[in-house]
Amino acid sequence: MPQEVTVETSQAFVRDFESWTITNGFRDLVETFSVFLVAVFSIAYILERGTVLKEDHDKAIRKFDRGGVEAQLAALTKTLGLDGGFSQMFVSLNSARKCMAHRRGIVSLEDTGPLEESFVLRWRTRSLMLEDEGDATLAPYRDEPLYVEKGEAILYAEVERTTVFSLGEQIRLSRHDLSEICYGVMIATECVRERLINLGRKQGKIVDKSPPLESRP
Repeated sequence: MPQEVTVETSQAFVRDFESWTITNGFRDLVETFSVFLVAVFSIAYILERGTVLKEDHDKAIRKFDRGGVEAQLAALTKTLGLDGGFSQMFVSLNSARKCMAHRRGIVSLEDTGPLEESFVLRWRTRSLMLEDEGDATLAPYRDEPLYVEKGEAILYAEVERTTVFSLGEQIRLSRHDLSEICYGVMIATECVRERLINLGRKQGKIVDKSPPLESRP
């Protein structure tokens, strides 16, 4: 490390560290979510069948685990009736992770396909939206003016974000993008959890003993 670091070199260090941090974030998100899905599948497998042999259960889990998060979500989408939009999000996140880990984030034909189309990174999150579809969450980060009419409603809605990267372009995201992606994974986790609970109720394995809210004193 030289004693005197130029501004250009210092900025390069910051960019490289940012890219490394986001790459690790993608990896941890995808791999941790996969661990969660394996646990969900294990429970759903038993709920659907009632009584199972341990060797059959273990064999099914090993097969499910080998599939990767995209295949895992696709399988659970059928079992739990999940929203397919989350599958697209994780396919996109995993593709971006591979590109950042193996090609320094530079989009290649492996990411775009033989037609050299742009690589589209997708994620779902929640945002404050105006009635005219203006995004009250993004505006401050983009240094855009935000006008709210008197009496205009502000809605808290689920939205899909997309960022497009051309062939040869390096994938770079802001800290705000990464925080939204993390929140999107949390939304997906909650959705899977709720659907698993619904499956348990349907199979009669989960019984709500608490009275409805309207009947409580």
